[in-house]
Amino acid sequence: MKRTILLVSAALAFAACTTDYTPDLTRAEGKVTLSFRSSMPVTKAPITGSGDLTLDHFQVFVFDASGTLEANTGVIHDTDVASSLPSVEISPGVKDIWAVGNAPEDITGNHVVNTLAQFLDIRMDLLDQTGGENLMYSAHIPETVVSEAYTVDLEFDHLACKIIIDEIQRNFVNSDLALVPLSIQRIYLSNVAGDCDFACAEAPEVWYNKKGAVEKTNSIIYYSFGSGGHVLSQGSSYTTSHVFYSFPNPQLEDHYAGNTWSPRRTRLVVECLYNGETCYYPVTLPKAASEKLKRNTVYHIQKLILKRPGSPDPDNPGDTYNPYMEYSFEVIVNGWQDDIPYTEEFS
Repeated sequence: MKRTILLVSAALAFAACTTDYTPDLTRAEGKVTLSFRSSMPVTKAPITGSGDLTLDHFQVFVFDASGTLEANTGVIHDTDVASSLPSVEISPGVKDIWAVGNAPEDITGNHVVNTLAQFLDIRMDLLDQTGGENLMYSAHIPETVVSEAYTVDLEFDHLACKIIIDEIQRNFVNSDLALVPLSIQRIYLSNVAGDCDFACAEAPEVWYNKKGAVEKTNSIIYYSFGSGGHVLSQGSSYTTSHVFYSFPNPQLEDHYAGNTWSPRRTRLVVECLYNGETCYYPVTLPKAASEKLKRNTVYHIQKLILKRPGSPDPDNPGDTYNPYMEYSFEVIVNGWQDDIPYTEEFS
């Protein structure tokens, strides 16, 4: 018998397991064959930097009902699947299946994985990824009843979220301030969640570019315009899109004042030079105080309008009414493969 199961994020996995199929475990004897086939989601909307929908390799782990590792496929390159489906031989029973895509290593090479608990204790570093084709994924389906041979289609979700800024426009409301030269120097993420487990269930233990202080310049979280920056005259726009990535940030509470670091919300920071002085336009992600920064979600800043000189602090976006800027914001809230967008205007 051949049966296809879609492996989705943990939030959808339970629904995926609810079927009318009731296997007869009394008929199963000895070992059964479980085969795997990768299936990447296809985006339904034009999303900048679609190279991050590429799966290069993956590794599957099968745990039994007690949480003991029963089988591990090793690293499988997607090109290998075209010739023959990878498979494992396992005993019949209830299984917990996990798959990891585009990991920078054989998971068992540097980690002991004998149990599900050990697997979920592994934390991956955001900066081990470079974006695009190296972006990591995971797939999970719990309580899978295996009684006879079938094929599992692995549908992966990104571990990271994606942050896009399309346009920066200068439109100062004060005509005198509009005459002063302004140039964009850098665009980067601050308060970046730097590590994550495969279930994205635990809070980050590693943070990058804390409080807007740039310490990491990896392209996945940072872009520099180089010497001289990009001059932005009054009424003009910079229209090159830039894409960044962060692991999910569960932090709802925010902090602005004081020199002591504490976990806080992630921001995209546009750093400018105005009249010889550095100023900042920090955008908190997501804006709604009740929303966390989620995995497998696109946060799309369509237009950032600079209305006057920026803040002196890269970590303080100001009051609810921000006098420095306004921006249009679209969030694709259900992953790259399904689009449920909305737009907000801030001023």
